[in-house]
Amino acid sequence: MLQSLQTKHLNYISDKLEFDCASKELQVFFLQYALTKKKEKLALTLTEHLGDMSNIVTKGESFLHQSASLSVKITDKLLRHCHLNPVIADITGRLPFHVACKSGSAEQISLLYDNAVTDDQLRIGLKIALRYRKFEFCPHILSLRPELIMDEEIICTVRTMLNQLIEKYRRKSGLKLKDVEEKAKYLLPILSTEKNALGIYMFDCAYFGMHSTMEYLIDQGIDTNICDYMERTPLHEASQQNHIKCVEILLKNNARINSVDQRRSSALHYACEKGHLNVVKCLIEHGASIDAQDVCGRTCFMLSIYRGRHDISNYLVKKHAHKLGLWKSDMSGLSTLSYSSLLPEESFEILLEEFANARKDKKAAEPPEEDEVSKRSENNQIEGQSWIWQMHDYFI
Repeated sequence: MLQSLQTKHLNYISDKLEFDCASKELQVFFLQYALTKKKEKLALTLTEHLGDMSNIVTKGESFLHQSASLSVKITDKLLRHCHLNPVIADITGRLPFHVACKSGSAEQISLLYDNAVTDDQLRIGLKIALRYRKFEFCPHILSLRPELIMDEEIICTVRTMLNQLIEKYRRKSGLKLKDVEEKAKYLLPILSTEKNALGIYMFDCAYFGMHSTMEYLIDQGIDTNICDYMERTPLHEASQQNHIKCVEILLKNNARINSVDQRRSSALHYACEKGHLNVVKCLIEHGASIDAQDVCGRTCFMLSIYRGRHDISNYLVKKHAHKLGLWKSDMSGLSTLSYSSLLPEESFEILLEEFANARKDKKAAEPPEEDEVSKRSENNQIEGQSWIWQMHDYFI
């Protein structure tokens, strides 16, 4: 009869009814009604009156299924005061734990988890959280059983979601970088056993400047010197994209500063070519080789002039003129001085002075040449020549 009443009538009865005098069957009915209509205050009152309900059998969803998306207090009362079993599934095989993964909270997930939950059931909970984009629940679910092995479906789902996030940000469709990093923070731990998959995202971090995510990947043991098909490292990528914080993180974690790609270009080559002065300064401070040559024979200084990055070429002349490889030439035969003709007058004069000093130092370092007199032997004959040839030279 109660089930046929309208909601307003049931609300009136529940407000006026003294549950101390009501039968247990009536209390159970109104508890189910309170959970269905999300009347949390009424549900808490009824759980106090009902006590042990472990022997009550419900059709379809249990009380725990219904409370999983409501207040944690109600679930706690049903478990501790009413002694309900959290591992009883509904007719579709769902546990209350699965409902919490869809629309509950991290606290609900912890309450409704039981050691009797199987690995498969736990993986289903993770899939539900991913399907309904409850990414913040994923690390919490993983923490319940850290040794859980992911199946191929979960790994593919996570990688697809990460790639979609990155692509959406790449297209500049309104997604902010902090939002990408926030979601990546929840998704990447699922791939913690897939080192190859995690390594790919090091390049995305370097390209987009996701320094927080990069630090997480490094903490997971991802090599900072991982290479792509062009033998470029994340340091090349971060230097090219002017992400100084990522550059500093990589250098702090043993990135090889003078590593070169298939074009024999170092990170410093990329920074000079793109005109990123702060990155150039950082790399040089950490010991980057300034006079290294790429596949075309160009040094970083030559490349900065060739690309018109005069702020960098001026900086290199004024601060590191003695390291610019003054005697080097590219594959076309153009020397450092040839490139320097394109510099502003002030920088060109500094380089000319450095070149002159270098020539003096080079000449001073060479052993002095012996004059012709010192080369003659005691019989007045130059060593290695006969007297006939000496006379020939004299008359000719």
